[in-house]
Amino acid sequence: MPSDPDDFEEVFRSQGGKWLLYTEDSNHDSHWKSLLPLYHEGLILGVKASTAKPTELQLEPIDHKKVIMCYTEDSDDLEYVGKVANAIRSATKHGEIMYYKTNAASKDGLYLHEGKRAVCKYMHSVKGQLFIRDQYKRWKMV
Repeated sequence: MPSDPDDFEEVFRSQGGKWLLYTEDSNHDSHWKSLLPLYHEGLILGVKASTAKPTELQLEPIDHKKVIMCYTEDSDDLEYVGKVANAIRSATKHGEIMYYKTNAASKDGLYLHEGKRAVCKYMHSVKGQLFIRDQYKRWKMV
């Protein structure tokens, strides 16, 4: 992610979003490192990872999940969003479902831990399939 606050705000205000990778403590750092080439190649705008310090959002002590956010430019460009998801999956060998959340949803305060539902726009399966929410908020394969 950009270190300059103005640059960060530009990314956050954009029409983009981010792929969310929920990882175990044991592979969090290796996943983050494997994503850096995608940033340096310009495929993703930034990579941001949660730290080792527990947060209030970790409701249970056994919840050892961390999150890595891979920021993208245009959340409406389905081909680009899918290409990024495939590249993330290839780079990390991530074995769990990935979700894509728009920056607008974050800005509007839509968070699962606050009881909101259907906050993510896309889902990428372990088999590499891309899904989008339909008008009834159900997942539909693209």
